[in-house]
Order: sequence, then structure tokens, then C-alpha cells
Amino acid sequence: MTKCNLSIRCRIHLLALCAVIAVLAVGWLMTHSLGDAREHFRLMARHDINGKIATLAIGRDLNYVSRLTRNVMLGSDIDKDTDRLRKTIDSMRKGFVALRASAVDAAEAALIAEAERSTLAFAESGLAFVERLAAVPDTERHTHYPAYEKEATPLAEASRRTFNRIVESKDAHFETANTAFGDELDSARTTAMWLAGSITLVLAVLALFITRSIVRPLSAVTAYASRVAAGDHTPLMLRNTCGEVAVLVESLERMVHDLRERVAFARGVLTALPQPCLLVDAEGRATWWNQPFAAIAKCATTAPESGLPVRQVVTSSELLALLQRAQDDGMTREDEMTFADGSLQVVTVAPVLGEDRSLRGLLTSCFDLTALRNQQEQLHRHNAHLAEAADAAGKTERELNTTTGSIGEEVEASLTRAVSQQQRTSEVAVAVEEMNASVLEVARSAAAAAGSAEMARNHADRGADVVMQALDAIEGVSDNATRLGEAMDDLGKQAEGIGRIIAVIGDIADQTNLLALNAAIETARAGDAGRGFAVVADEVRKLAEKTMTATREVEDFIRAIQTSARHSLATAQSTATEVEKTTQLASGAGEALRSIVGMTAETADQVRAIATAAEQQSAASEQIARSTDEIRGSAADNAEGMTRLREELERLRGQATGLGDIIKSMRTA
Repeated sequence: MTKCNLSIRCRIHLLALCAVIAVLAVGWLMTHSLGDAREHFRLMARHDINGKIATLAIGRDLNYVSRLTRNVMLGSDIDKDTDRLRKTIDSMRKGFVALRASAVDAAEAALIAEAERSTLAFAESGLAFVERLAAVPDTERHTHYPAYEKEATPLAEASRRTFNRIVESKDAHFETANTAFGDELDSARTTAMWLAGSITLVLAVLALFITRSIVRPLSAVTAYASRVAAGDHTPLMLRNTCGEVAVLVESLERMVHDLRERVAFARGVLTALPQPCLLVDAEGRATWWNQPFAAIAKCATTAPESGLPVRQVVTSSELLALLQRAQDDGMTREDEMTFADGSLQVVTVAPVLGEDRSLRGLLTSCFDLTALRNQQEQLHRHNAHLAEAADAAGKTERELNTTTGSIGEEVEASLTRAVSQQQRTSEVAVAVEEMNASVLEVARSAAAAAGSAEMARNHADRGADVVMQALDAIEGVSDNATRLGEAMDDLGKQAEGIGRIIAVIGDIADQTNLLALNAAIETARAGDAGRGFAVVADEVRKLAEKTMTATREVEDFIRAIQTSARHSLATAQSTATEVEKTTQLASGAGEALRSIVGMTAETADQVRAIATAAEQQSAASEQIARSTDEIRGSAADNAEGMTRLREELERLRGQATGLGDIIKSMRTA
């Protein structure tokens, strides 16, 4: 195709300009020709037509003069006819004035002057004859006709000869002018026709050239667009274009190139999707599937665009039945099934509808539940271990309650004995005051006090043993709580790992949704060429949205598990802390009991000293009194210590109850 540098707009403007110039040229020529014809006609009207009219008018008036003269001689109203005759003569003079103005040359002007003299002479002679007849009676006027004929005939013949020569001259000039005017019109018409034909031919050739320069590339572009709509994306190879056509060709090629790139990208995206996918047309043929689907379904053929019946590609009867149900009712179907590779998949079959809402195919997508089910089983096992640990902690708590109850009972007994010891110490003081009255009673009281102190020491030893056993049990609870915390920590880490996996799946779904949205946008830009792929992109987007929804649900479950695990871990850590405090309190109780043992032993020694001092009552009464005061103070301290020990045991029992509540909350969680 010949290369040009003019755009379509410039070509159309050029054609319009040429047409305007042609119209202006024809108009100018016609105006010029009509101007010449108008000038010619004006001259012809001035010299020929006006002269012709004037001769006709003069001839009419001349005949009217003859008739009026005859009427008068025949007896008409002479006054009226005389007046008419004068007016007719005046009209003839005006006619000759117009006739003189139409003279074409001096010869014709001389001829007109001669005709005017002869004609007016004839008319004036007739007027003079009529005026003479005014005195003649009406009945005698006709008798004067011979005289009139003798006088007027030479004048009439001279007037007719000269006037006929003028008429013949005017007729000849009129015929010549009329023929010349017709020839000039014919020439102007012929010239205009030739010029119009030439301009029309030039414009037709120019229009044909411009039309061919526009239609040919547009036809090539239209054919190329039809090929693109049919799926042929080969380049147009139309380079010798310019203007809007070049822009259109370049834009179309760029659009096809982008469409080809986007279609290739979309196919790559579909191929790279991690979820297994299968596309089946309305006739039940497998038109496309990706590698993950081929891996889980063990497809009979490896060609992803074979067009074979789906029964020859997929061997799973469950999947075939699900496809059949979705095709029958035209609705999305979903089910769980195990594939040939042993994986558990959630299969979703969605109908692909056309613009007329008719079924165009089925899009099948799979979501692997194998890892999730394994993680759920592992989570169940961890929950079972946690329940066992909670049962062990509950058993330890019950044993701790039992132990603390026993210790409480012993403490109550020791407190009772301490109160009794304080009372007996008071009695010893009274006995000291009454020592002079009964030394033997003092000795017996001292012996009894020694026995009570020994018994209290024995009970305190047993209390210390019980406290040590409680310490051992509490240490066991602490170990169990530590192991429980480690197990909960491990469960939290595993839940976090599941969360990371779900986050990765969510990111993949987000990217898939974004890619599907981009593919839908670009397909919409591509128009009808990408309409079929728009359905696939929409289904991919729906699949991504379902994947995101399922991912969020699984993420909510995992988050709930993580929250429960963190709560259980915090509870286990709190339990370990409380057990540690309980251990410290139990250690304090043991120390208190050992102090009681020491004080009891000291009390026994003092009582024995009292017994010895009783034998030396007289010599050491003051020493006995001081010793008695010291015993009273020690007994009071012992009672206060036992009271504090009872309070600590109450706190220990409350903490054991709290541990039991924590274990119950762990079991319910």
C-alpha cells in the first residue's frame, strides 16, 4: 500500500476543499457566463426588443389614426374622435422617441428619422382633415373621402415604405441578436457542462483514491479484528499506514499484544494455582486441568487440553457424580471425598454461565484437608495429654487438701496443748506462790508438765513429718504444673505454626483474588475477545473468596485454640507460682514445728528444773519465780506461734482450693 503522510481527517478536508473549489469555479464560470448573457440580453432588449415593441406600438397607432379618420367621415362623434386622434399622435411621437433610442447605428437612426417624418406627416394631415370636417354636417362628411384619399394616400404609402423598412431592420437585428444570445447560452451551458464533468471526474478520482486509502487499511483492520475474535492472535503486519489508521493499527496491535500477554499470564496463573482445578464444558468434555489436579486424581491422560470426555480423564466415581449433579441442577455443589493419592479434599463444582444464563461448563476446585485433619488429630492428642495432666493435678490437689487438713488437725491439737500448757504454767506460778504449802503438789505438777511437754514434743515431731510429706506432695504438684506448662507451650507453638500455614494460604488466596480481579479487568478491556475468559476469571475469583472464607474460619478456630492454650499456660504458670508459695509456707510451718519441738524440749527441761528446784525450795524460791515467769512467756509465745501456724494452714488450704478451681477451669477449657 502506498504510504501517505495525510491523516483521514486531512484527506476528507482535502476532498471537501477540492469540492468547494470546484463548486466555486463552476459558480464563477456560470456567473461570468450569465453576466455576459445578461449584458447581451440587456443590449438586445434595449436595441432590438424595445425597438420591436416601439414599431409594433407605432404600427398600432398608425392603424388607429386611419380608423379614427374613417369613423369621423362616417359620421361618428367628431369631438371625441378628434381628441383620441390627438392622443394617438402623441403616443406615436413617444413611440418614435423610444424607437430612436433603440437605433443600433447611424443608418438605422436616419431611417427612423425619415419614417418619423413621413408617419407624423400622414397622422397630422389626417388630424387637419378631421378638424376641417368639424364644420361639415354629419351626413355630408363621407363626401369628402375622395379629397382625403387624394391627399393622404401618398403620405400613407411613404410612411408604410419607410416604416416597413424599420420593421424589417428591427426584425433582422432581433433575429440576429436572439441567435447570438442563444449561441452564447449554448456555449456557456456547454462550457459549464464540460467544466462540471471535468471537476466531477477529478473529484471522483480523488474520492476513489482517498476512499481506497481509507477503506483498504480499515478492511484489513476489520479482518484482523475478526481473526482476533476467532482466537487468531498473529500480528497484523500492516506497516504502510498513516494518520488515524496508523494509530488504530498500532493501538489494535498493542491491544492484541496485551491481550495475548494477559491471556498467557492468566493461563500461567491458572496453571500455577496451588489448588487443584478442572474445567469441563457443557458437553461433558474435560477442556483444562492443572498439574495439582492431575497429581491427586491420577488422570488417565497428561494433556491438560485434550477435550476428552471427563469419564476418560477422571476415574473417581464420587467426583463424576458430583459433576453430574451440578450439571443437572445448574447450582454449585460441594462435598468431601478421598482421591486416588489418598488425600482428603473439599471439592467445589461451580457452574459457568454465559450472558444468556445458559450453562457453558463446570469449574471444579479442590481444597486439601489432609494436613488440617492430621493437625486436628494431633490437637486432640495434646488435649488428651492435657486432660491427663489436669487429672493428675486434681489428684495432687485432693491429696494436698487431705494433707493440709491433717496438718490443721495436728495444729489444732498442738494449739490446744499449748493453751493447756499456758494454763498449767499459770498453775505452776500459783503453785510457786503456794510452794510453801505443798512441795509435793508442785513436784507432781512439774512431772505432769514434763510429761505434757514430752507429749507436745512428740506431736510436734509428727507435725514436722507431716509438713515434710506435704512439701514432697507440693513439689510433685509443682513438677506436674511445670510439665503442664511445657505441654501447653508446645501446644501454643504448634497452633502458631498452624496459624502461619493458614496465613500463607490466606496470602495465596488474596493474591489469587487479586489476579482474578486483574484478569477480569483486562478481559473487560479486551471486549468480546476476552468474554469467555472473563467467566473463568470470575470463577477463579469466587474460588479465591471461598478459600479466603474457609481460611478465616480455620484461622478463627486456630486463634481460639491459641487463646485457650495461652490461658491454660497462664493458669499452669499461676498454679506453679501458687505451689511454690505453698512450698514456702509449708517450709515455714516445718520451721515453726521444729521451733515448737525446741520450745517443748526446753519446757521439759525447765519443768525438770522446777522438780529439782522443788527440793531446794527454800534456798531458790526467787529463782523458781523467775523461771516460772519465763515458762509463762514461752508458753504464750508457743500459743501465738501455733495460732500463726493455723492461719498459715488456712491460707494453704485456700490456695489448694484455688488450685482445684484452676484445674477445673483447665478441664472445662
